[in-house]
Amino acid sequence: MRRIRWISLAVAVAGPAIYPFVAATGKDAIYLLSSASVLVALWWGVRTYQPADRSPWLLLMAGFGCFFLGDATSIVLDHTVGAAKPFPSLADVAYLLFYPLVYVAIGRFLSSTGHPDRAAWVDASIWTTGAAVVLWEPLFQPYIVADGVSALSSIAGMVYPLLDLGLLLMVLRMLAGRLSVYPAYLLLTAGLVSLVAVDLAFNVREAQNVYVTANSPMPAGCCST
Repeated sequence: MRRIRWISLAVAVAGPAIYPFVAATGKDAIYLLSSASVLVALWWGVRTYQPADRSPWLLLMAGFGCFFLGDATSIVLDHTVGAAKPFPSLADVAYLLFYPLVYVAIGRFLSSTGHPDRAAWVDASIWTTGAAVVLWEPLFQPYIVADGVSALSSIAGMVYPLLDLGLLLMVLRMLAGRLSVYPAYLLLTAGLVSLVAVDLAFNVREAQNVYVTANSPMPAGCCST
């Protein structure tokens, strides 16, 4: 069991360090291994510490299992259809399933304290609202004003940051409440905050690409026969 823990930790640390220096195929493998290491770490933690209520941890495993499935499906589509990969695709179905499962898991964690703690919800809501205001222009506006983007793609593009902001609200609520005193929850919230930050940064880049592509002038002669 200890060996599994150290292997998962090594993958989590070494993977991002060598990622920029390997070929595309190697990057895909590192990405999948890093994604799978989260599942292994959760499984190891539940098996080793045997919490009284396993349901939130199992929900987390299910959520990250969907995330891993989304990663694997996305990589397969990249290698089979390439630039023709639709958005949304089958990978997005798996990615989107990640959010409700993690929401419910965090809700179970919060309910285990037995204290509603409305003040913590207010604090988390203030911070999340501030983040939403800052991110409105780079994240949402490009999909609203871009020409030539299908309604389905625009909706899907805006759903992801909305779900990320919802996840940020839940995580900040954990940090603002009684759960923040436990090391396991601190590690969990740190990981989820990192995930939200990276995902939002990725979504900003994708939104800007959508805007630039949709509103760039058509090259002269591109439609000539």
